[in-house]
Amino acid sequence: MEGLKMEWIRSTARVFVLAAVALAGACVFRAEPAQAVVLERGKQRPPVYLPDRILVKYRQGTTKASQAAVLSRASAREVKRLKHLGISVLEVGRSGLGLDRTVEILAGDPSVEWAEKVPLAFCQFVPPDPDFSNQWPLNNTGQTGGVADADIDAAEAWDIDDGSSQPVVVAVIDTGTDYTHPDLAGRIWTNPGEDPWSDPLDPLTGNGVDDDGNGLVDDWKGWDFVGANVFLPIPDNDPLDLFGHGTHVAGIVGAASNGTGGVGVNFHAKILPIKIGGDSEFLNSLMAIEAIDYLIDLKTRPVDGEPGLRIVNASWAMLAPLQAMKTAIEAAGTAGILFVCAAGNGGFDAVGDNIDNPPLFQGSWPAAFDSKTILSVAATDATDTLASFSNYGRRSVDVGAPGVNYFSTMPTYEVILNSQYGYSLEYDFLSGTSMAAPCAAGAASLVWADHPDLTPCEVKSVLMESVDPLGSLSGKTVTGGRLNLAAALTASPVDTDRDGEPDVCDDDDDNDGCPDGWDPNPLAQSEDGDGDGYGGDCDCNDANPAVNPGTAEIQGNGVDDDCNPSTWDVVWGAAAPAEAALGGPSSSGSSVRVNWTGCLALCFGLVAGVRIVRSRARRGRRDFR
Repeated sequence: MEGLKMEWIRSTARVFVLAAVALAGACVFRAEPAQAVVLERGKQRPPVYLPDRILVKYRQGTTKASQAAVLSRASAREVKRLKHLGISVLEVGRSGLGLDRTVEILAGDPSVEWAEKVPLAFCQFVPPDPDFSNQWPLNNTGQTGGVADADIDAAEAWDIDDGSSQPVVVAVIDTGTDYTHPDLAGRIWTNPGEDPWSDPLDPLTGNGVDDDGNGLVDDWKGWDFVGANVFLPIPDNDPLDLFGHGTHVAGIVGAASNGTGGVGVNFHAKILPIKIGGDSEFLNSLMAIEAIDYLIDLKTRPVDGEPGLRIVNASWAMLAPLQAMKTAIEAAGTAGILFVCAAGNGGFDAVGDNIDNPPLFQGSWPAAFDSKTILSVAATDATDTLASFSNYGRRSVDVGAPGVNYFSTMPTYEVILNSQYGYSLEYDFLSGTSMAAPCAAGAASLVWADHPDLTPCEVKSVLMESVDPLGSLSGKTVTGGRLNLAAALTASPVDTDRDGEPDVCDDDDDNDGCPDGWDPNPLAQSEDGDGDGYGGDCDCNDANPAVNPGTAEIQGNGVDDDCNPSTWDVVWGAAAPAEAALGGPSSSGSSVRVNWTGCLALCFGLVAGVRIVRSRARRGRRDFR
């Protein structure tokens, strides 16, 4: 039986590779890999999907009987329901229908809001330059051949607040963490809802009881959602890092100030290890979604010693958008958690891409999701230049942060980064937006320690409003600047219309009814001549209350249909049919991409992994950039 299983795995992997190679000549094919497709370094991989899992969200009010009926038609079985997200995890594949056909069946049912396949995520690091020998990102004197003060002013920030008065918990969703490392052992979060353990360095010595009632036994030091294999996850309570990436990330956030090695941006932060990767750079994005649900539970459940969880760091990227991931991140934001994301490390040529409009196979999610509580981070180098590998986007990427030759913790035992990539034990240099994101996450945690009453959006606001402007980031990020932590500690959220919502999260900064994405003067309130709630900046006939963007606005450009000269619009320099092109405004004041269910999406969307099939009762619209 095991031999048959392995032959099936090899066969499906061969089919996937052949189909990917035949991309130019094929419109639709079934891609169901059961193991990673390994391409040579510097080449962009096609999306790799979990072979037997689909995510589904039912419409509100759907009965259990209706759910059972659609599952029967799709030959699917619900294996888990994420209670804080309202998402069901389905096991599929036993009927031989294939992932794509199963998604079509599920999405075609009127009780289903959406259904989607689950792409894997990838760590976002690149090889190091061994000539760099200290932590220039925190205090750059030009010692590495860079430019003095091309750093985040961490030393100056620590003179204002070193984070000791209000330890903030940062969840690192990654390949796990070496919680025995001398720079991390004292900085690891412990679950106040679980009873004490017999050996503080061995999570397997718990009492075998789910003391806090969250369904996870002895999760006193985080959780391992996968074990060693992302395709055959075997969860346990030991989030020990087998790859090395997560340990390096954790050290950037909060390595201790103990005279050994380096220090983290906030050396009083607490690290909550969440493991979604095994012994490779592949990460299980379904487990990331389950992890977010778990973290929301920790944040909202009334247990003694509330964990102080404020931030999630995601130093990884998916090549395909995942609606369930966006739903999870939005739910975390509602619970009071800021999601800090790596912008990603470029594509086929290993050169950074514009993820506002990514080429085939070169998107980067969750960084490119439009969300008020996502902080998307590009990487800069020691000369304050955008790193050559770093993705960018004037709508998708918020800020820059140091991410080249970053010195941080590595596991004290041999892992994959040592044996297969040649990195050192205990400490080494890594580069990537994977390093820039935890630099920003550590900065956010220090801001929260200094200003504990701020909301996630307000923390995002002060980090964005206080950047050092850089020519290399102008037009490449929302702010055009690199983090300045010292300035952030003394900054206040900017709220132009004083409605309690910072501008970076406000759809309508001047409060004239015209969302920023449609408003030619987003910071200057226009007069509402006809009293219909829309100022003249977006109301094409401000003398007639029956004509306004809210009356019959189909094309997604903020203009009533009566004022549109044709059924074609031009936004961001690209013309497209109305039903294929544009949605409403994003929270950051930009237009958002929608999904066209015509031939282009059918032929290329399935291959690229960017297509989520919505229920036929409501097809076409998408809220992804």
